[in-house]
Amino acid sequence: MQRTIAVTRTNLANPPLPASRPRERGWTIRELAPNQTIYGEGQTGDRAFMVQTGVVKLLTQLPNGRARILGLHGPGAVLGLGPVMDPDMTHYTHSAVTLSQVRVRWAPASYLRRLRHGDALAYMELLESHCETLGSSERWITELAAGTTRSRVARLVRYLSELQSLADRDEVDLPTCQDVGEMVSASTENTSRSLAALKRDGVLIHVHGRKDRYRFDRAALDRIALS
Repeated sequence: MQRTIAVTRTNLANPPLPASRPRERGWTIRELAPNQTIYGEGQTGDRAFMVQTGVVKLLTQLPNGRARILGLHGPGAVLGLGPVMDPDMTHYTHSAVTLSQVRVRWAPASYLRRLRHGDALAYMELLESHCETLGSSERWITELAAGTTRSRVARLVRYLSELQSLADRDEVDLPTCQDVGEMVSASTENTSRSLAALKRDGVLIHVHGRKDRYRFDRAALDRIALS
């Protein structure tokens, strides 16, 4: 089952690089607001990124001008490493866009190549993190590939809570209704109805004073996710 969403092409090919902090052993820290492009599909793959905080979604452009979500990734995910590892791959094959406030570290390909020869252990740890990132994408695709809109929304809430790892593990920061719909391949209207039902049934309870934060009934959410 394919999941497609509408996205604009603006700044996907060559996104601007915001101001960065000083380097830490070859890595530079970047902080980005929601809906900012970390790197774009078709852009020269000259650096890799590691997510420190927040959630990032990966997209690939389709011939019809829409995009398919490839996965969601949180802290510890290594992104954009493909072109650095594979000499035949010169450009990114997908885009990485922030879903929330995000902090990432990036390192240029030249540093990572030196790391491969000069610190094999550190490079292997980086590869292991990259493999875990790929596995996370496969899990995300599997979990959101079937079921009712309500069950897919429940799985997404559960998955987001794992990625965000808030202090209270029974709380989650929800994206907009439109974003949720795009991630579960449902219309905004159907997504809105599903979210409203979860709130009405007490499965999602808004946390006072926090705009997008909700406390969820884990047992009830699990039952719905499996339905």
